[in-house]
Amino acid sequence: MTTQRVPLTLLGERRTRVLDAAARRAIDVVVVTRPEHVRYLSGVDAYALLICPLRTTLVAAKGLARSDELERQGIGLVEYAAYDPERRIDPVMAAAAATDAEIVTWQPRRLGCDLGGVCGPIGSLHRGEVIDLDATFASIRRPKDAWEIDQLRRRVKILEGGLTAARAVARSGATEIDVLAATARDISGALGGPVRLDHSIGAGPRSAERNPQASPAELVEGDLLLLDLYPPLDGYFADLCRTWSIGRPTVEGERLHRAVIDALRAAEDVLGPDVPVAEVDNAVRTSLRRAGDLDLSMAHHSGHGIGIFAWDEPWIGRGSSGTLVAGDVIAIEPGAYLSGMGGVRVEGNYLVTENGYQRLDSFSEALAP
Repeated sequence: MTTQRVPLTLLGERRTRVLDAAARRAIDVVVVTRPEHVRYLSGVDAYALLICPLRTTLVAAKGLARSDELERQGIGLVEYAAYDPERRIDPVMAAAAATDAEIVTWQPRRLGCDLGGVCGPIGSLHRGEVIDLDATFASIRRPKDAWEIDQLRRRVKILEGGLTAARAVARSGATEIDVLAATARDISGALGGPVRLDHSIGAGPRSAERNPQASPAELVEGDLLLLDLYPPLDGYFADLCRTWSIGRPTVEGERLHRAVIDALRAAEDVLGPDVPVAEVDNAVRTSLRRAGDLDLSMAHHSGHGIGIFAWDEPWIGRGSSGTLVAGDVIAIEPGAYLSGMGGVRVEGNYLVTENGYQRLDSFSEALAP
């Protein structure tokens, strides 16, 4: 996958949304400290971004960012030494000290921070009020813009390639590690570089575990094999899960699978803008309950937003509040599990549109080939 740069005009629009939100709360300076947010607003991986109406400054390790490229966005640069061959440097503390010193020169009375109102070591010299902007940033990133939606579509296709590779080797006698290795090779090839393959994979009874990781366990005829993929792919996440039978499915495996697919269809039946997220969760659980109280086996959420985080807004679970909005990109993941036997989870990715939704993935949901 060829990395696409975020258009500079779009980066500027995102920073304007931050400034508008800050103005509504009479915040003088916004200190952006989450790496994902720094990249979202500047297009650069760096330690911090300081934003106010008069100027914007990036705090980065020496040599990490190009000042001429930042100047095109109207962003200044403050650099710090993250390495010295003559002495040990704590790069986090060096970055925090550089950011702290820069904040002092701005003399803010009210400082907003995106990391739950806590800037870590940042702000130790700041004597004014620190405002929590965690929820504000979650709102700013909703809905997804057209550029992000395109990026997410691309990542869904990459994961579907990984599922194809996994399905080809998921046979009796292969191991969970064999399946994951085939997945990693395909995704790394599509991405054009190494990938951190965040995953859950479990065969047989392990498919009912909360978060099974690849093991040398061999796949056995009749096993259920659950594979959930949610790796960071150049700054964005898709999130897909499929469950397969190794060989001929068992009667119980078919029952669980049918219940999960019905639950996914029930969620799709209510998807759309202005729909309460709790209604989506309720549709999933009600469908599983009708299949023999299988809702009691699903201890996890029904779904979540995806984007620059694997878990993003909106959260779709019991007690969730708020509604879906056009431009939300979400994952819905009903599951049904029987301890000692195994579990089934099938996860789809969706774009909420003005008129309903679009399913972003098309990989087969079938239990058996």
